[in-house]
Amino acid sequence: MAVTMQEVALAAAVSVATVSRVLNNPEVVNPETRIRVLETIEALGYQPNLIAKRLRTQSLRSYTIALLIPALRPWLGVVERLESHLLEQRHALLLCTTQHDPNRLVRYELMLGQPGRADGILWGLEADIPASWQARELPILTLTPQRLLPGSEVAFLARLAAWLEGFPP
Repeated sequence: MAVTMQEVALAAAVSVATVSRVLNNPEVVNPETRIRVLETIEALGYQPNLIAKRLRTQSLRSYTIALLIPALRPWLGVVERLESHLLEQRHALLLCTTQHDPNRLVRYELMLGQPGRADGILWGLEADIPASWQARELPILTLTPQRLLPGSEVAFLARLAAWLEGFPP
């Protein structure tokens, strides 16, 4: 059976509200308390229920960023670094490879255009972003493999972090 937030609070000797703050606004929690709660979360194997959170807050946030690229092979190192960075920011990476097939791009547009599928798109395709994609309310950030080469990735990751902070809660 899944561990509840109440069980984490009891084991960490804090309130449920404090556990919630640690998960959602960690900067407002005393560092010692935050560490104790995070250690308890890890020890108990607590996993927040994002579906319940979305229902409760009526938010369509998915905490997922889609990466559209033509093929995986030349992007593998970039994907690994990007996924690690997004995970640190509490986001998942949804990998979408077009395999240079325009029909796959259309299918991704239909899929990603649905509310709550992704919070944003990293556009790694050589083609310009089509007007139909730009017309959507989904934020798009362009990405080239060169932006994540060692030495140049710091500036891009700072831009990515600012982009992620701009998403509504």
